[in-house]
Amino acid sequence: PNFDLTINRETVPLNDKGLFSVERELKVGANTYTFEHKGKIATYTVTRKVKVLQSVAPSGSVRVPGGTSIKVTVVASAGSTVTASLGGSSVRLKEV
Repeated sequence: PNFDLTINRETVPLNDKGLFSVERELKVGANTYTFEHKGKIATYTVTRKVKVLQSVAPSGSVRVPGGTSIKVTVVASAGSTVTASLGGSSVRLKEV
């Protein structure tokens, strides 16, 4: 607690017990962080990769009787824009 810790030249605040916790949002691609403490410097790069499409099942055409409900489920990062193409129409899916 007697020496500051900085990340990218920003001092990291300590809580009342002298501990710290840091949360940073990662942009897609390389994210470089430089830590400095007691005159020592360490630089780390974290790369966030996004898989645009991992799998689709079924992968061919599916025909169902008229009036039948079709459920589409997706696992995606929070805040992502996700669409599905059904019958030639593009539908934007809602986050739940």
